[in-house]
Amino acid sequence: MKFNWTLGAKDIEILTVILGGTLLFCVAHYIITAKNFEQIFDSQKKAARQANGYLLSTLSRGVLLGLASIFIANRVGLSLHFLSLSPLPLLKGVGMALGIYVLLISILIFSAKKPEIQNFYPELRVVPRDRALVINSAAGWFVFLLGYEILFRGLLLQYGIVNWGLWTGVAVMTGLYVLAHLHKPASETFACLVVGPAFAILTLETGTIWAVVVLHALIAITNENLAAKFNPEFQHQE
Repeated sequence: MKFNWTLGAKDIEILTVILGGTLLFCVAHYIITAKNFEQIFDSQKKAARQANGYLLSTLSRGVLLGLASIFIANRVGLSLHFLSLSPLPLLKGVGMALGIYVLLISILIFSAKKPEIQNFYPELRVVPRDRALVINSAAGWFVFLLGYEILFRGLLLQYGIVNWGLWTGVAVMTGLYVLAHLHKPASETFACLVVGPAFAILTLETGTIWAVVVLHALIAITNENLAAKFNPEFQHQE
């Protein structure tokens, strides 16, 4: 079988989106790590050094994923309508996110009690978990997941649907989303096969990514703190 290896403009565009998005995630995961940022705070005590390194890492990852995804979307001519802050759609989306979150609370509580989840969460394994640490962690999660959703439910999903159709676009985004969770607990990775399409539907039905951003952040922050609450490792004070 003979292949035509000539790169056309459309080929370069597709490679830019798929491989560019993949590269962004790899850089965020492997390079912008808390360990690397902890070196900035060498003069601080271990707990403070870890907390500050983690916060700076999480914020930086979110900013990188978000801004770089917007840049790629702009370069390939993709509309940024998924970032719209129009009041009525925004209120509708946030309302839906809160409603779904309430329905999921019992599942989150059940999940957070599992050793498999507690071995991974909270990501920042610092004792004691005082109010400042919890608030900073929540802020970091929100910024990170905003950038994360701009990549997955923004750039990847929207580009896929525009160019390959609805279900192919959803499938490509979901496949990459699942692979992005291979370092997480197995139950969470398998769940992404359902969560990926569900988040796609929520994004498309509300017209923007904001419902998913709010829902994803609420789930992550709740899971983080419940896992710490139920884990004996975090019940003592240093």
